[in-house]
Amino acid sequence: MTHIWGRKEDLPIRPCQQCGEPIMPRYSSGSWYVPEKCCSLSCNTKMQNPKRRANPGARDKHGYVILPNGGRGGYRQPQHRAVMEQKLGRKLLPHETVHHKNGIRHDNRPENLELWTARHGRGQRVSDLPDIWSGMIPPYLIDCAL
Repeated sequence: MTHIWGRKEDLPIRPCQQCGEPIMPRYSSGSWYVPEKCCSLSCNTKMQNPKRRANPGARDKHGYVILPNGGRGGYRQPQHRAVMEQKLGRKLLPHETVHHKNGIRHDNRPENLELWTARHGRGQRVSDLPDIWSGMIPPYLIDCAL
C-alpha cells in the first residue's frame, strides 16, 4: 500500500477504489499521510485478492443464493430466508424453513416462497409443478394412488 505524505490541509481526499468511501488523512510517526488506493486494510485485501470480494450472486453447494456477510457477526444468510423475513416483518424462528414453490433454489421472488413450520423434504407439491397445468402429465397419472 503506497501513501502520500504531507501537511493535513494539503493532502487530497479521494474515494476508495474498492468501496467508494472517502479516504481521510491519517497521522503516524509525527506526520500526516493518505493511502493512495484503499481506505482500510480490509478493502486493500479485497482489492488484491479477487476471491475475497463480496459476490452478491454467490451460491452455496446446494444452489441457494447466499448474501455476503449479512451483518450477524460473519453469518452468511441465505437470500430466501432474508426475503421471507422481510415479507413477514420479523426474524424467522429456528424451526421455520422456507420452501421454493417452483423448486428453483435461486428463484427468491416473494411469491415463489412459502413459510413452513418444520423441515420439509426434497421436491415439490404436485399442484406446484408447471407440467401438470400445461397438459404434459395426463390426469390419470396424477390422481392414481401408488
